[in-house]
Amino acid sequence: MPPQETLAFWLVDSGKSGTVKRQSSRRQPTENA
Repeated sequence: MPPQETLAFWLVDSGKSGTVKRQSSRRQPTENA
């Protein structure tokens, strides 16, 4: 499991651009991997 700091950052980043991240990951799943 990642450290709490990384998890919190991921949650914040995901909340800021959730839709953008989803579309981006659909177009280029290799980058998000």
